[in-house]
Amino acid sequence: MLSTLSIAQIGGRFAYESVSLPSSARLTSLGGSLISVLDNDLALAQLNPALSNALQNNQLSINHNFHFAGVSFSNVAFGKTFDSLGLSTHIAIQNISYGNFDLTDEIGNINGEFKAGEIGILLGAAKQLNERIRAGANLKFLSSNYESYGSVGVGIDIGLHYSKPDSGGSWGLVLRNIGAQLSALVDDKRALPFDLQLGYSKKLTHLPFRFSVVGHNLQKWYIRYDDPDFDTEASLTGEIETVGGFSKNLDN
Repeated sequence: MLSTLSIAQIGGRFAYESVSLPSSARLTSLGGSLISVLDNDLALAQLNPALSNALQNNQLSINHNFHFAGVSFSNVAFGKTFDSLGLSTHIAIQNISYGNFDLTDEIGNINGEFKAGEIGILLGAAKQLNERIRAGANLKFLSSNYESYGSVGVGIDIGLHYSKPDSGGSWGLVLRNIGAQLSALVDDKRALPFDLQLGYSKKLTHLPFRFSVVGHNLQKWYIRYDDPDFDTEASLTGEIETVGGFSKNLDN
């Protein structure tokens, strides 16, 4: 008896991948991640919990993103600062709906409809450790429902923010989505899509611009699709050459 494993797609390896979606229009326009800017945007604290601060006190954030094929993502967040404790806190509720699906039997008869989606509750807090370093953490409670199948999970984000006063530059470091399912959806329990991110932002002194660079998935250097045809090419002489290496991985 022979058996083989064939994987056609690189997705679907993790649980609750919706936790990696950007939670606001601003983040979507900036590539989905901005972890080194400390301002009054409450959505940033959901990426890097260290960015929760007093500028977000009593701030309410409501966002809704429309995706293809009836998929939608909603996010509601609120920030609160407790001066006596030196803590800035935030809470967020996010929901992704994958839309309605036909409920069919084994021969294709339609017996109704069902919905599929995920919901998460995020609790976070941040504290200034010294003049330059700020630290924070998010705790996530997650649940999914697909027809008669469901699961629950938990995750943690740990973040740091570093800035030198009056320098215009700042660094952000985040360990996102540390956690896993507590109950499996179907087969084995899966981990959350862990992502180690490092970012740097620089605000120009005499121009109204800020430059930001964010590296993601730094825990796994090679994140390109493993396609032999994509990683090789023919030269002018007909020789097969391997492409990729450091520069290609850095670009991805």
